[in-house]
Amino acid sequence: MKRNNCAIYIRKSSEKGLEQDFNSLHNQEDACKAYILSQAYNGWQHYKTYEDGGLSGGSMKRPALQALLKDMENGIIQTVVVYKVDRLSRSILDFYKMMQTFDKHDCSFVSITQSFDTSNSMGKLTLNMLLSFAQFEREVSSERIRDKIQASKAKGLWTGGPCPLGYTLEEKKLQIHSQDADLVRQIFTHYLKLQTVSNVKQWLKENGYKGKKGVSFSTSGLHRILSNPLYTGKIVHKRLGKVYEGQHEPIISEAVFEQVQNQLKQRFKDNEARKVYTLQTNLLKGVFYTEAGELFKYSNAKKHQKRFNYYAVKGCYLPAEQIDEQVLQGLAFLNLTQDTLKSSIAKVIYTKQKDIGQLEIHLTLDDKLGKLKLPPQAVLSMDQKTLILSTSILINNQAQTTLRGHRNKRILSIHEMNEQLIQGLSLAWHYRTQWKQGVSVQDMTRSEASGKRKIQKYLALTLLSPPIIESILNYQNPQQLTLTQLIDLAESTSDFEQQELAWFGL
Repeated sequence: MKRNNCAIYIRKSSEKGLEQDFNSLHNQEDACKAYILSQAYNGWQHYKTYEDGGLSGGSMKRPALQALLKDMENGIIQTVVVYKVDRLSRSILDFYKMMQTFDKHDCSFVSITQSFDTSNSMGKLTLNMLLSFAQFEREVSSERIRDKIQASKAKGLWTGGPCPLGYTLEEKKLQIHSQDADLVRQIFTHYLKLQTVSNVKQWLKENGYKGKKGVSFSTSGLHRILSNPLYTGKIVHKRLGKVYEGQHEPIISEAVFEQVQNQLKQRFKDNEARKVYTLQTNLLKGVFYTEAGELFKYSNAKKHQKRFNYYAVKGCYLPAEQIDEQVLQGLAFLNLTQDTLKSSIAKVIYTKQKDIGQLEIHLTLDDKLGKLKLPPQAVLSMDQKTLILSTSILINNQAQTTLRGHRNKRILSIHEMNEQLIQGLSLAWHYRTQWKQGVSVQDMTRSEASGKRKIQKYLALTLLSPPIIESILNYQNPQQLTLTQLIDLAESTSDFEQQELAWFGL
């Protein structure tokens, strides 16, 4: 007969009477032992008694309970026996979570005074009924809280959360903090003056300004301040998308706030336009090689408000617009659209001879294109489907110096930092996959030998907007963006639109 190790869990809320020779805990234990003895024919044996004396059942932070759950996870215990259900927990939600853990580790639960035993079908039916009521309780509680928050916001009341910069909380109401309010006004004023959030961040750093907790301002944090209608005396209900008149005093006028929003939107549009332009100019991305077979990587750098797009490999930086234009001119006789041409380019090989670069262009053509009248320098391969032609290009020394000389260190750091971002995203989705498979964060901290907060930060990265993730993978993220800043952005909001506004304002 298979042995069934039974754990007895006993609990008493108050310490009163614990000093007696025979108290409530002893009574619970004796009754449970008698029940286990009655089930000896099923292989039941008393393994250990777990006792929490003087502790409330409203919380799971009980030493004996945690020890019981740990032994159960290690496969030592097959059945947990209690005197009454409320001895295990008085919280239906906690009870629901524990039942999930019990089920995961194939452990039965028995309440001897309530005919509750999950080792049989009737007990499981009773459990399902309890879980249905637990779900109902959660939904009713959520609705009640949502309704209360909505009613409070409609009246212009502050409903909680971290107190925003510029205000203090007095009797649950927002009151202006004069010194911090002046700093908020300067942030708005300097954004209109300096044009970008990054410039405002640098100005604040140079002048020694810090946030409420003495921490330097982050880019995403500044964006939240600049886009928060609360500073105009409004209360926002994000879920409903409504804005109400608040009962607190405004710090920023609506006219200034509107100017800032227009500038943020324009900045977003400019970055979107630049992104489209960049996508249109990287004609040779993924098909541009050196004579030795090394692939040029497409990237960009910025200096004095001017952006340079380039192809780079081992210290060689070629201006992308100049290379692309030369290729387009060399293939103009084909009279193809840029998209069609790009899909037809199989490979481009670059050979450098002093200031002259030689481009050997390989195109894959169908039979119809193969019948075109070709220029003298064009050569068709034996299968009559691959067109090879050569063209020379004068490399602009000034552009080379700008990209390779003064910017060399910066370019390398951008590449290295981008690799860190990609590695961070990879690790984040690794954690996400484990979490979806039912592995808790606590379990991951043990298996991954990592801190709980670190794993939570990485999990936040999986909530980033897809366009943001795509731009990182395509090496089109803002310069000098660190993994910490990216996590800060992911944790600041789960709204994709807000994330993208902050992202393209970097």
